[in-house]
Amino acid sequence: MSVGRFLQQAAAGAGDTGDDDFANVVLLLDGDGPSGDNNNTFTDSSTNGFTVTENGSVVQGSFSPYGDNWSNYFGGNTAFQKTSGVTTIGTGDFTVEFWFYPDNVSAGYRTFYDGRKTSPYGDGVGIFQNGTDIEVWGNGQIMDRTGVITNGQWTHLALVRNSGSLQLYINGSAAGSAVSLTANLSSDKRTFGENTVGSGYTVQGYVSNLRETHSAVYTSAFTPSTSPLSSIANTEILTLQSNRFIDNSSNAYEFSIIGAGTPKVTPFSPFKNDDARDITTDGGSGYFDGSSDLASSGSVNWSTYTNITLEAWVYPTSLSSSTVHAIMGTASGAVGYTMFYLYSDGRIGVGITGVNEITSASGVIKNNKWQHVVAVKSGSTTTLYVDGTSVASATTAVWSNNSAVLRVGRGATSERMYGYLTDVRVVLGTAIVPSTLPTSPLTAVTNTEFLLNFQDAGIYDRSGINNLDTIGNAQIDTAVKKYGTGSIEFDGSGDYLKILQNDGLELGSGDYTIECWVNISAAANVGGIFSKGLPSTLNTSTWSLEFNTTNNYVSWYVQAASISYIITGSQNIKTSNWIHIAVTRSGNDTKLFVNGVQDGSTYTGGYTIATGGDLYLGTGFYAPTTRTITGYIDDFRITKGIARYTSSFTPPDAALPKF
Repeated sequence: MSVGRFLQQAAAGAGDTGDDDFANVVLLLDGDGPSGDNNNTFTDSSTNGFTVTENGSVVQGSFSPYGDNWSNYFGGNTAFQKTSGVTTIGTGDFTVEFWFYPDNVSAGYRTFYDGRKTSPYGDGVGIFQNGTDIEVWGNGQIMDRTGVITNGQWTHLALVRNSGSLQLYINGSAAGSAVSLTANLSSDKRTFGENTVGSGYTVQGYVSNLRETHSAVYTSAFTPSTSPLSSIANTEILTLQSNRFIDNSSNAYEFSIIGAGTPKVTPFSPFKNDDARDITTDGGSGYFDGSSDLASSGSVNWSTYTNITLEAWVYPTSLSSSTVHAIMGTASGAVGYTMFYLYSDGRIGVGITGVNEITSASGVIKNNKWQHVVAVKSGSTTTLYVDGTSVASATTAVWSNNSAVLRVGRGATSERMYGYLTDVRVVLGTAIVPSTLPTSPLTAVTNTEFLLNFQDAGIYDRSGINNLDTIGNAQIDTAVKKYGTGSIEFDGSGDYLKILQNDGLELGSGDYTIECWVNISAAANVGGIFSKGLPSTLNTSTWSLEFNTTNNYVSWYVQAASISYIITGSQNIKTSNWIHIAVTRSGNDTKLFVNGVQDGSTYTGGYTIATGGDLYLGTGFYAPTTRTITGYIDDFRITKGIARYTSSFTPPDAALPKF
């Protein structure tokens, strides 16, 4: 990233006092940066400074493996399980606590934690969601606390046994009276996200910072932690708080994934950052869709080096989409190339495929989590590491004997990556054995031949959740802005932003606030200011704020449960002026605000927006290339789970807080 961009971002963040609800912000685009910036530049940060050419569309942004605030998203079909070996609770005190954010409270039982092992289940306890209730079960129901869950809200739960008395705390307050539980809890099995016998009841939503402690951590009302939990005295399990699937207690238990899907690591968490996210220090990534890649202008001849290190962070999203997924590789025709790659069965490998290959056992690599991968050739021995642990080692003479272009996200032809990559580094002449996992973006150490940090996104998400594509000439403009140093410019000729679909952007049936400043000079007959859905498809996962040039008004469109235009505005949106627009839902009430004044009638019908579809800015999802606007958007923000405005308000008088 240029020094100029860094200084402008620092200036834009000056005086930022923070947002108490920032933990619920799932997208924030401030439009700040040098004029003309977009997301289509990729820089080799080695001293070679090779030109990097994009083939297709590699989507760049601020989603990265760095930071402390994480959760796991459970999509209702998967869970973690430790089948045996956990220290039993016995008759002693214990605390099980975690944060959860339910996506759906209309369904029946959902399992957060189940410490039971065998029927009749008297050897442990399980914590379940039943609609808006929390129920605790052992050999029968132990506790039922009604109406303590709010859909689309982060909630802290703690179940504590203190001297034979069992108490449930919700957000630090006792939920009802304590009950007696003196049973010997002898189970050594734990399941998170599903019933212990695998009969369903899987979680639909997010769970963060689950800790089991064999002591009574809380004995009266308390304030839940505002930062990730640590491993305190008597901590047995501490998980669902990292960029990968691990137990951070001293036991370092390994859990297997059960069910049809895979939990997803996400930076959407109950904790807000303590400073503004900066892509230069917090990192970024590139998303590869299985048909796109990057090519370096420099060529590599592996055979001339005795010592080599290949390194990257990988977050695969669809390992089964093809047999081989290349992290990086060289190609010269169909033979004689070397790749660092993943297999569909979860193996990792390096070498000349089919000739001089080294691969790990299957299942080493998983979907939907960050994993640090390194291939080290030291003399005649090549070793593969995943998250600092050796997973394969063998004797190899050379990797290849030809000089060829280095590609990222592709091998020769069809070996394409599905998922996120960052910190792709090639070191020729040094064998670097990983000792600790990186906690910040990699740098160009001695003998670095190539380094791709993906820190060139000019328009990036301050929440750190999303990567986005700048289509056409969509870019930063510093001449026209509401606040900060710039805004996002759209020229009306096929320009728009496209943010990749992810669970954080799914609004479901919960509260939300979508807001921005807009300055429109022209639009198609019906232009989309922001919208979400599948192009050319009107289905139950679409919403759109549409600008109608006939009367210069906006309308809020939701296609869910057979409804469509739920709010039609009447205020004349004057063109070429900055206008603040907000759409909120609080309970069943959806409202549209223009410059802080409600526009149109309140929609009071309940609805659930199904998942699916990318998010677009500057156009309508239905026809992205033609439903465009000419103008600018500044300070675009989505807050999930919170209706920031429920009645008339004064629009923000400064740039939105960035943390």
